[in-house]
Amino acid sequence: MATTRLKAVPPAETVPATVPAPAAGPATCASWDELRNALVASFPERAGVIDSTLCALLAGEHAFYLGPAGTGKSALARAIAQAFGKVYFEHLLTKFTTPTEIFGEVNLPEWQATGVYTRNTAGYAPEAEIWFLDEVWKGSSAIVNALLTALNERRFRNGGTLTALPLLTCIAASNELPEGEGLDPIYDRFLVRCEVGYIVEDDAWTRMVEAPDPVAPVCALDLASEQAARAAVVLPHEVVLAARTISNALRKAGFVVSDRRWKRCMKLVQARAYLDGRKVAEADDLDILEHALWREPKERAAIARIIQEHVAPSGSACVAKLDEAKDMFSKLSADAKASKRAALGELGECSDALERILRELDELPDGRKVKSARAEVKALLDQAIALTGAAFGVKK
Repeated sequence: MATTRLKAVPPAETVPATVPAPAAGPATCASWDELRNALVASFPERAGVIDSTLCALLAGEHAFYLGPAGTGKSALARAIAQAFGKVYFEHLLTKFTTPTEIFGEVNLPEWQATGVYTRNTAGYAPEAEIWFLDEVWKGSSAIVNALLTALNERRFRNGGTLTALPLLTCIAASNELPEGEGLDPIYDRFLVRCEVGYIVEDDAWTRMVEAPDPVAPVCALDLASEQAARAAVVLPHEVVLAARTISNALRKAGFVVSDRRWKRCMKLVQARAYLDGRKVAEADDLDILEHALWREPKERAAIARIIQEHVAPSGSACVAKLDEAKDMFSKLSADAKASKRAALGELGECSDALERILRELDELPDGRKVKSARAEVKALLDQAIALTGAAFGVKK
């Protein structure tokens, strides 16, 4: 990915305009459900990432995408910015990136005339509402220090003046986790954390290849009003107590989460409830926290199980069954994945096991987590059946 700074206006103007909508007929969305469905249709196998990012946006928090290059991370961030008509700034950080590339050119005439060191910020991050910073951990200490204040306080020091930023959310991405204690503070600024991998399902992959480039939808919702409505969502005392129980269980299991992070997490719980069309949060909404409480991806499944144990026992059981299904499918041999007849026995065993897991999920009480797990296991089963059919020479 080449270094990119997207300016919304010609350099001569002083205030950037909004990101232009694509010319090819975008879908018009009048609700969060319609927006989510439009984004999911354009970005296969990204439903969880989209849900978490929309919660972060509604809560006024930041999101981090962990995954390799070429997985559509910047395209998704750009689509969300375009959907709401927000000013967008995108940049790829390297160890050679200077603060000028992020925060604007130095105003040399003013510096020469007055000795005051300020920046011309038009077209740069300080005047954008949604940021996408790729390879965020590679930035210099000067950039990281400036980002700490910008992300946490929404303020930027320009010369001797501390100015408010219009920043709604920053989406950062990297193919690696931050290394070194010096990056811990900025990593903590990203409340939502998502893994973004390559597309796994065959049908989703072929749709991605054959479809035209994603066209960002246009959302008719007023984001400022929606964020205010999110803030008004009631957090009942029993939901807070359930969160405290989860906090204690996580600490007992060796997962340390700061009080500050827990405080911010409640905004995500409100957002989850609001996106479901409710004005009062429920314990079930705490499941969004599996995308906020891990530090390394290997922790996510264990944290999700602990959350579900204290929110809905059926949710905990379905997380374990879904992990079993994913692990089983991922361990298929190369022959099985290539639909060779020599692997028919292996494919049959995998299909039988996935059918068993799906039956067990069907026996669990309905809930958001259970329904999601059923859909994922059904997709894996469909792939296993398709591989078996291909081994017999049956075309889809």
